[in-house]
Amino acid sequence: PEPKKFSIGLKDIDEAVQYYFENVLQLRVYQNNDTILVPVIYGLPEKWVSVQQDGYYRDVNQKIMSPLIMFKRASITQNRTLGNKVDGNKAHNVQLFEKSYTRGNAYDNFHVLQNQKLQKEFAVVVTPDYVTVEYDVIIWTNYLEQMNKLIEALNFASNSYWGDPNAFKFLTKMESFTDAQSYVYGEDRIVKTNFKMTLNGYLIPDIS
Repeated sequence: PEPKKFSIGLKDIDEAVQYYFENVLQLRVYQNNDTILVPVIYGLPEKWVSVQQDGYYRDVNQKIMSPLIMFKRASITQNRTLGNKVDGNKAHNVQLFEKSYTRGNAYDNFHVLQNQKLQKEFAVVVTPDYVTVEYDVIIWTNYLEQMNKLIEALNFASNSYWGDPNAFKFLTKMESFTDAQSYVYGEDRIVKTNFKMTLNGYLIPDIS
């Protein structure tokens, strides 16, 4: 069978962020004598526009969701300070490395006595496109104290590698958080904070 093509796309980077939020950080708030896991959702365009207009997010039952974290990819910038890729039009832009040691070649002279030739193994490494990806993130909580705890946890997680340890991990940074703003919608009170997240990623397109 034809070997599976290896690629890393923008979806993989988004999923790495989602994975880290849900499986590593597992942010929680304390409310009504109970600990609540904060849901994390990706801000699809229609959801994000609605949130910008209304200031909050409603579930399928039209109830304001809080606590909640929503994130959206805001921009992608090429990072030419990393890597040595020259021509983006060459789909097969790879580097070839000879392995200095393999299982078939032990560190001895047994092959000389047996008049055997050493086996050579090579590794083909695709040169990725390094990119800087920025995300816009919004946090909603019911109380300012809950918001403070979440910001403290996120600030602590900055400058670390986010993602699934069995897949891809990317260096992620958070530099500033807006001051938490309190709003009242009818009988609902909500606290909202915005911040930007910067991720150093890389792309390997799925090209023949």
